[in-house]
Amino acid sequence: MALSNKDKRHLRGLAHGMDPIARIGSKRVTEAMIAHVDELLESRELVKLRLLDAEKEEVEEARDALVEGTGAELIHLIGGTLVLFRRRAHEPEIRMPGERPFAHQRRRDAANKANTRKARRGPKRR
Repeated sequence: MALSNKDKRHLRGLAHGMDPIARIGSKRVTEAMIAHVDELLESRELVKLRLLDAEKEEVEEARDALVEGTGAELIHLIGGTLVLFRRRAHEPEIRMPGERPFAHQRRRDAANKANTRKARRGPKRR
């Protein structure tokens, strides 16, 4: 899945206000950490990680191991902070610019629209 620069810019904007979900400590990237990040990506799609007290080479090694181990795409890397993205196969949440809403979102939006329309009309009068 190759993301365009426009898509990456959009995802960076979404990640800007996020706090790091996981902090990677002195043991760095282990199989357990890769499995944990994989679960996070499956549930959230966009994940911000922080490597604590990391040198540049350690950050690059961690980046390569996480991207390869999870199948995610690197969106942003600055200092010891990484942002990874992997679109969920089943019911994705994050829409890229220019994409139509996903089917499950269209159904939910249609139901919400119908409910608000009924609420505005008030009870039926006979």
